[in-house]
Amino acid sequence: MQMADRPVLSALYRYPIKGFGGQSLPEVELMPGHGISFDRFLGIANGHADIPRQGWSPCAGFVRMTRNANLPLFDVTFDAGLACISVNAPSGGSVKIDLASPRSLALANETIATWFPQGKARSPALVRRQADLGWWDFRDAPLSIINLETVRTLAAKADRHLDPLRFRGNLYIDGLAAWSEWQMIGHRIRIGQAELEIVRPIERCKATSIDPTTADASVNVPALLAAQEGHLFCGMYARVTKPGRVRSGDALEVLGPVPHVLNAETALANGAPMAEQWPRFAQVTRRVRESKDVESFWLRDPLAHLRPVPHPGQHLRVHLPSDGATPQWRSYTISAVDGDQLRLSIKNEGERGRVSRRMHEQVHTDTRMLISGPFGSFHLNDADGDRPLVLVSAGIGITPTVVMLRELVRRGSGARPVHVLHGARHVGALAMWQEVCALTAQLPAAQVRLFLSQSDESQDIKHSQAGRISASAFEGMPLAAAEVYICGPGAFAADVRRWVKQAGASPDAVQSEAFASPATSSATPRPAPLSGPFKIRFDQSDVEVEWRQEQGTLLELAESSGLSLPANCRAGVCGACRQSMTQGQVFHLVEPPFPLGPHEVLTCCAVPVSDLALPA
Repeated sequence: MQMADRPVLSALYRYPIKGFGGQSLPEVELMPGHGISFDRFLGIANGHADIPRQGWSPCAGFVRMTRNANLPLFDVTFDAGLACISVNAPSGGSVKIDLASPRSLALANETIATWFPQGKARSPALVRRQADLGWWDFRDAPLSIINLETVRTLAAKADRHLDPLRFRGNLYIDGLAAWSEWQMIGHRIRIGQAELEIVRPIERCKATSIDPTTADASVNVPALLAAQEGHLFCGMYARVTKPGRVRSGDALEVLGPVPHVLNAETALANGAPMAEQWPRFAQVTRRVRESKDVESFWLRDPLAHLRPVPHPGQHLRVHLPSDGATPQWRSYTISAVDGDQLRLSIKNEGERGRVSRRMHEQVHTDTRMLISGPFGSFHLNDADGDRPLVLVSAGIGITPTVVMLRELVRRGSGARPVHVLHGARHVGALAMWQEVCALTAQLPAAQVRLFLSQSDESQDIKHSQAGRISASAFEGMPLAAAEVYICGPGAFAADVRRWVKQAGASPDAVQSEAFASPATSSATPRPAPLSGPFKIRFDQSDVEVEWRQEQGTLLELAESSGLSLPANCRAGVCGACRQSMTQGQVFHLVEPPFPLGPHEVLTCCAVPVSDLALPA
């Protein structure tokens, strides 16, 4: 991997107590199996779960900023030589602990228990990991690396200063282009005398929204990342492979790829984010012109061996670089898959489509471009192989039709009834129609119709007719048993959805594509409309508790009740905490950036407005 930049280590930090403030260090000795000495070797157990000293524990068992936004206001002083640590609370209380004295620790815990809420099982207390290893985010990745230029670029998009320390990194690198650090994942690097392997990117949560010096939480960093960059990652996890001394000012050198790092056992271990979510640089291998305004871009995905094979109809996100406040990422359907290569067929939308225009004008063969995915629930259902299939599209919405037909041919689904309806303005606007016709020719039970709304050339094109797709196009179709997939402009999709339902299609069997796109909704927190109390039941856990406003979100209520619900960003952005309510209503404190079903809830940012039941 070639990098034109000359990166150097700008700063070194350790955080003696997990979740609390850090210490700047001029130099450190790095050893395999360890991070920086005494980094996160202490933590304050929140009393909701057992913390084994001999092993590693996830962050849910500790006092942390996602639940205690004032942690930056605690002053921590640590002297490794004297084995002494002092903590001054913003309320005025303080403890000074001789780490060699069990009595000193016990007395300190009596005070610490007054600073934080009582846990379900016991009082909060300071815990020390065996051999002074750290309570790191992942047991296999004791170091975190932050690119300062990435933080500066993100700050410019937020139009305010963002202290890099809010990302709580160990190694801060300067001299790299923003986001270019993703090229180092799966590589070995040298800093000073030490060598490191870069294991995976860091997915960011609500804790990064808290200023590390003032505890101000007015910037929702996960929402900022999602809106501006189209992902939730900032920073990289690393582990030491060769010991050595590292000093501020040391150069960073990329030594080369390490194949064993990017295998499933390593990269996806210990609850790490799935590979499809990772931003990574794919190489453009070729471009193919499909029509006057549409070109296909074939991309070689470096994580093809880690991420799942895309379902027919899923999409990638393309993340183009930008220094401005206008997001430069978009979602595009994967129109074909060939081994480790994915095809995106993109229409140049001109001035109104900045990203598509940049793709056409700036992306060439051998260009490396940032992608993530595949994403999306709009895809061919593997379980319904015999049901009639209706594929309806308009314009560049033909791309999921193409990839679904390719999959039917691959499966040998020639006996499955397939109805393809596509609308375009005129012959010059047609893209990939010949491919559709070639694919359906291999499916004996397929019927194809093309509608040309602004052309009298329909008699010259196979399967075509003049006019637009309308309600009459669905008369006589076996819609009661059919799966229906719709892709096209919003108004078109809404019309087709209405027409097929009127013609007998089951609402549950009708899907239309709705890509995630740069958020237009506000990420500003809203107050809870009601203070409670309400009864909340977690059905599978057979737990029923009472909620009041001071107990926070449904996710926070569950965790304080000893339950472990899925969650990542804790800021209402990623969707990992999504649950389907079995009873009741909720209010979201942050407006969800994507549509939710009528009974769906994001537990990390929702509060009840009635008695409630969740399946967890």
